[in-house]
Amino acid sequence: MAGLVRRAADAGSSIRRKPSAAPLSLTISKIDDADAPMAESEFNVSKLQEIQAAFTGGSQLLVPGRVYVHEGTMLKQCRKDLKPRHFVLFNDVLIYGTIITKRKYAKQVVLPITSMTVTGNCHYMPSVETEDHIDDVQLQNSFQINSRDKSFHVIAASAQDKKVWLEHLGKYIGRASEGAEAPAEAAAVWVPDAKAVACMVCRVTRFSTFERKHHCRICGKVCCAKCSSGKLAKSGMPSNKPVRACSECVAARRVATGD
Repeated sequence: MAGLVRRAADAGSSIRRKPSAAPLSLTISKIDDADAPMAESEFNVSKLQEIQAAFTGGSQLLVPGRVYVHEGTMLKQCRKDLKPRHFVLFNDVLIYGTIITKRKYAKQVVLPITSMTVTGNCHYMPSVETEDHIDDVQLQNSFQINSRDKSFHVIAASAQDKKVWLEHLGKYIGRASEGAEAPAEAAAVWVPDAKAVACMVCRVTRFSTFERKHHCRICGKVCCAKCSSGKLAKSGMPSNKPVRACSECVAARRVATGD
C-alpha cells in the first residue's frame, strides 16, 4: 500500500485537478482482501493514472486501495434528452463525465457505491404517455442506478453490455455496503420532460406554453403547478429542507406518519 501512496504523490506533481463540487474522501477505509493485490498492481496504477489524465478537472482518482473494475459509454437520460456519457466503475465509486473527444472527458461526477442500488429496468418506462417513440431495444438494454446524490436511467450499448454492468455493479455494491449504515433515501429519478404530455398526477392538465412542467422531488413524476404545490422533508437534504412534492406523495406521507 505504501508503494501506491508514493506513486500517487509522484503523480500529483504532474496531474493537477481542481476539487470537485462535492469533496470525496481520498482514503478507502475498507478494502476487500481479494482486491488488495490488484490495488498495488502495475496495471491498476497505470489504469488509474490513465483515467485521471482523461478527465479535465474532477477528484483525485489515484488513492490507496482503489481498484479499476469496468468502463464504457452509455446513454444517460437527462431531463430533456438521452446523452452519451462515459462511465468508469471502481471498487468504491462510480464516476461519469461528458465526452469531449476520444478518451477526453469533462464535468466529472463521482458517486460512492456504498448503499447504491441498481434495478434492471427504469421505473417510468414504458408506463407514461409519451411524445416520442421508445425503441424496444432501448427498453431491453436500459437499467436504473439509484443513489442518495443522483439517480438516473441509462441505456447500455447491448444486452450483453447491460449484463456485464449489472454483474459488476451488483458485486461491488454488495462488497462496499457490507456493514454500512442504513442507506439514506435515494434521489428520485426524474421522468424526462418529453415523456409526459399531461400531468402524471391528475392526468387532466395538458402541458403547453402556458402550463409549465414541474417535477416532484420525491417520486420524480412530471406534474402541473396545482398538483406539485406541496412541500416535504427529504432525507439527505441539508437540514431536511422541504422540497417540492406532488399531492400523491404528500398524501402518502400523511398516511405513513399518521398525520
